[in-house]
Amino acid sequence: MTTEKKQIALFDITDAPDPRDKFGEIDLHSYDHYIVAISGGKDSVCCLLHLLENGVPRSKIELWHHRVDGGKDEPRVWDWPVTDAYLEALARAFELPLYYSWKVNGITGEMMRRNELTKPTCFEVPGGHTVTTGGNRGQESTRRMFPAISPDMSKRFCSAVFRTH
Repeated sequence: MTTEKKQIALFDITDAPDPRDKFGEIDLHSYDHYIVAISGGKDSVCCLLHLLENGVPRSKIELWHHRVDGGKDEPRVWDWPVTDAYLEALARAFELPLYYSWKVNGITGEMMRRNELTKPTCFEVPGGHTVTTGGNRGQESTRRMFPAISPDMSKRFCSAVFRTH
């Protein structure tokens, strides 16, 4: 006599929509501006190519890269040293503007913070100007944490601060 074991279903998908069906499709040409958050990786480059292949005018597309190490003159710790040059070459090749944003002192500065406010965020805007915002409110606190296994974003190395800036 054999006992048959059945797999327990984690989700009941009998009423789930077929992902191959097109529903809620957006009109890709209904926007005035398209900002591509570009890391230089395959996913963000694919997003750029998708826009271009679908006829979105280059004049409406901007590339934005967030430097996790901070500003251009701050030492590279986490970013690849070639990232800026690669992205600048990509932007030139496609004739697109490229703008940078960064947290002052980068992710290392945030990790090493001791009795301080979180640092301001800077970002470039058209016309060659840099805007600096934040870093002047809230409570002073100490981070001094490296990777921790925790769902609590305040205790993790890749914190909510860097996921939202």
